Amino acid sequence: MNSWHGSYYWCHLEDKYLILLTQGLEDLLVDDEKMEEEDPLRCKEGRDGDQLLAPFVCDECVFEDLEGRSPDWSKVEDECNMIALRRVILDSLWAREQSTVAANRREGEKYVAIHGSMGVKNPYHA
Repeated sequence: MNSWHGSYYWCHLEDKYLILLTQGLEDLLVDDEKMEEEDPLRCKEGRDGDQLLAPFVCDECVFEDLEGRSPDWSKVEDECNMIALRRVILDSLWAREQSTVAANRREGEKYVAIHGSMGVKNPYHA
């Protein structure tokens, strides 16, 4: 569909933030039988289709917007900020369940195919 490849966007190796999984929730509002299988990569990498449901700006661009410069990886505070920004972005992408993302991705693929059959090469404007 476009240049987004979710599995290329993953958490920083030094990301030590706690990720709460559904298995750790004591009193669920939903029956266990209705919960999706836990993904071992949950909140650790992007998924194909995430970009259709959440506005995406890469962490380096956000850093540059906030600081007015590129991150300096030799500075501990810049590295910590980049790790936190990546975590925030991944958390926003994972605000939707896998089945929701997959269904919207399939709809997006149909949209592109229909427009392609009409000669439109890129129905999504940058």
